[in-house]
Amino acid sequence: MKQTKVSNNSNRQSTNLGELVTVLRGVNYKKAMARKEPSKGLVPIVRATNIQGILDYDNLVYVPHKCVSEDQYLKEGDIVIAASSGSKTIVGKAARVEKDWEGGFGAFCFCVRPKDVESSKFISYFMQTKEYRNRVSELSAGVNINNLKALHIEETPINIPDICEQKRIVEEIETQFTRLDAGVAALKRAQANLKRYRAAVLKAACEGKLVPTEAELAKTEGRSHETGEQLLQRILAERRAKWEIENKKKGGKKKYVEPKGPDVSSLPKLPEGWAWANLDQLMLNVTDGDHQPPKQTETGIPFIVIGNIKNSKIDFQDTRHVSNQYYNSIDKYRKPYQGDILYTLVGSYGIAIRINIKKEFCIQRHISIMRPHRLSPTMYLAYIMNSSMVFKQATRTATGTAQKTVPLKALRKFFIPLPPQDEQKRITDEVERQLSVTEELENILSVNEQRSCNLRNAVLQNSFCIEKR
Repeated sequence: MKQTKVSNNSNRQSTNLGELVTVLRGVNYKKAMARKEPSKGLVPIVRATNIQGILDYDNLVYVPHKCVSEDQYLKEGDIVIAASSGSKTIVGKAARVEKDWEGGFGAFCFCVRPKDVESSKFISYFMQTKEYRNRVSELSAGVNINNLKALHIEETPINIPDICEQKRIVEEIETQFTRLDAGVAALKRAQANLKRYRAAVLKAACEGKLVPTEAELAKTEGRSHETGEQLLQRILAERRAKWEIENKKKGGKKKYVEPKGPDVSSLPKLPEGWAWANLDQLMLNVTDGDHQPPKQTETGIPFIVIGNIKNSKIDFQDTRHVSNQYYNSIDKYRKPYQGDILYTLVGSYGIAIRINIKKEFCIQRHISIMRPHRLSPTMYLAYIMNSSMVFKQATRTATGTAQKTVPLKALRKFFIPLPPQDEQKRITDEVERQLSVTEELENILSVNEQRSCNLRNAVLQNSFCIEKR
């Protein structure tokens, strides 16, 4: 995109924002006074979470009229700023009020009210510049909470041109942003299409429609083949034999409990040679992370939480840590090993990842560890666990209100379509081939999305004559 510098410093007056605006503090109210629903005598209040580039008027709180002063009602041209947050990326975020509103703003926000409303758009765009955001981020930095002060805003330097030049700059910014927004919207559509394509690939894998089935190939080639049901029986027989050996070593006092399979009467018909099984049958163990909250350490063994599971991978870049002593005290079934499958259980539930690295780490209790049997199809299972078929089971069995949780008892009963072993390999290879293509495209889209963000910053930098450092 062509970048045009729309003005120069010679036409501008150097001043501070405090000369151009009045900084107003937000509405203070006791938590017990606030309501989530509107009612007579209550005034709607926006908070920092409502600042999303524009002001989002959903999820408001409502407080008594007496809590809100006349100056705290938002007017056209006002700019609402997030003033306090645990995140540096949130503090300083600003959104312009497009028209008078019969509502106020919360105590963790400021309202910047331009003394000349015609300068409002110019100032609001200035507050989106990278340099301005970096400045307020540094000034507001705290140990746990970042707090922006009114003085930080008032003392911010700004070069301001006359009103005619301001309008010309704003018009050029909006022209460029409209083009960028159209491009970003196209990127979002492409990302959504890739997500749907990925889901379609996994759905086809579950239904035996991705590659020729083993039964079809066996008929064509005039040979016999092991069915999914025969494979399942081999898995169960080997599991039982191994258990009996271990039980005999311990005195042989326990009785083996055969894992019960799913009720197939209500399940869809499978391709010839396939069988239904559940995770209780296919896994040696299904459990979760240690329930004892560990003490955090600066270094040591990485402690993985749901936030570290991103893009179907484990992110070890920004993890908490626990001591080696704590790690060694964890039961072996609660320690993840190479070849295990992790499955998120709480909040962002339904994400499965096969561990393909040999590395010591431990996990929080909100993540399940599934250890497949030697004959169980590990990679096939990992892909199927990410399918819509399994996600629907997770959604149906999840409990709770604030944070949905998939119980381990329900997880163990999740039903899985089991193809013959050779067919599993072909399905896995084809899934990997098709998803590798989508991953490449997703990376290209991600790069272009970042490029659009950089272009927005460049437009603002040129518009406000900010020299590159």
